[in-house]
Amino acid sequence: MKYDDYDEDEDEDEDEEDEEAEESEEDSLAGGETMFYMCPNECSYNVTCDKTTRCSSCKRAMNNKINHVGNYVDKEYTIKNGFVKDVTFIVMDDLVIQPMQALPGITILNKFNIKDIGTLKEMVVELGVDEGIKLLKASLQSKMVLTSVFLKKEY
Repeated sequence: MKYDDYDEDEDEDEDEEDEEAEESEEDSLAGGETMFYMCPNECSYNVTCDKTTRCSSCKRAMNNKINHVGNYVDKEYTIKNGFVKDVTFIVMDDLVIQPMQALPGITILNKFNIKDIGTLKEMVVELGVDEGIKLLKASLQSKMVLTSVFLKKEY
C-alpha cells in the first residue's frame, strides 16, 4: 500500500474500536459489579454508573473510570435490611432529625416547653408526593412544620 492510499480516518476508526473493545472487556471483568465513572476534567465530584452521562459542569461525557474502594453491598440486602441498625430517630416539629439516644426525654420536653405529657402525640404517617410538597411549603413558612401539615385539621 502506498502512502497516498493510506486513510487516516480508517486508522482512527480502528483505534476507537480497539478502545471500545478494551473498555467493554474491562466492564465484563467486573464480575457483574457496578462500574463508576467521573468527568475526565475532574471539575466536579459527581459520579455515575453510565459513562455516557454528561458532566453538569463542563458537559463532557463522564467516562473516566474510577475504582470503588470497599465491599459492594447486595441490593437485595439493602432493600430488606437497610444500612442503619437498631437506631431510633426523632423528627422534631422544625424537621431537625436526631438519634433518640442524643436527646433524653426531659431535654425534649424542656426544649418545647411541654408541661403536660398528655398533650404529646405519637403518629405514624404516610409520606407521599402531596405530603412532601406540603412539608416543603410549610418548612418555608413556619417552624412548626409537622404540626401544620399533619395535625392542622385537629387545631
